[in-house]
Amino acid sequence: MLQIDDSLRYEAVGATKIPIISRNPIQAQDHVLVERKIREKLNRFFISLSSLIPKLKKMDKASVLEDASIYIKELQDRVKELEGLSRTKRKNVQESVISIRKSRLSTSDDEYYSSDETNFE
Repeated sequence: MLQIDDSLRYEAVGATKIPIISRNPIQAQDHVLVERKIREKLNRFFISLSSLIPKLKKMDKASVLEDASIYIKELQDRVKELEGLSRTKRKNVQESVISIRKSRLSTSDDEYYSSDETNFE
């Protein structure tokens, strides 16, 4: 069971209590710098992502994520379509090869039997 230290101040969040931790000014400044770096990194990634999406109309983060999601789904569908075409082409090539081999075999069999008939005449 979680023990609550009465010497700390607490903030009620929903049904739970969360301790309020006070930071010294140096820790607070470090935290602000870390958060700023995270925001800058996220912004760079959003800019990078937005440059990869064709026909992007809005540049706000929600629109970029929504359009990226739609675009990825379109690409996945296209991959499935191309894989299906590839399988179909491979199957057709295999059937053609089998057909050619069968026709060659039947031609060679015909030549064999016709040469036997010639020998018997």
